[in-house]
Amino acid sequence: MRDRPERHMANDDHALYISVKAQAAIFRKYQAGQREHGGSLARKAVQNHILEEAVDQMVYVLTHLDHLEEVAVLARKIQDISSVGHATYGYATQILNILDIGNAEGVEEEERT
Repeated sequence: MRDRPERHMANDDHALYISVKAQAAIFRKYQAGQREHGGSLARKAVQNHILEEAVDQMVYVLTHLDHLEEVAVLARKIQDISSVGHATYGYATQILNILDIGNAEGVEEEERT
């Protein structure tokens, strides 16, 4: 399992956490691209690849959303089983809360406009 910070971290801590993860992911992807394609990306015409990369990203996002929906369906099935223990029901509820609301407790965060 990936090392995850506590779900109740302060906004600044969360921002730092995701920026560090993003930086590491960008660096890994950049290095992999350099190994695969060679040359200097900064000196290449990239416009011919932008659309296909955007389409790839959309395919991955939509597929991931489908996978999350499958998880939600399974969690609801667990909740519907009358013989399931209280703890299992609670875990299924927490899974659904994370998928639907964003946190295990099911507490809606107020958005500022």
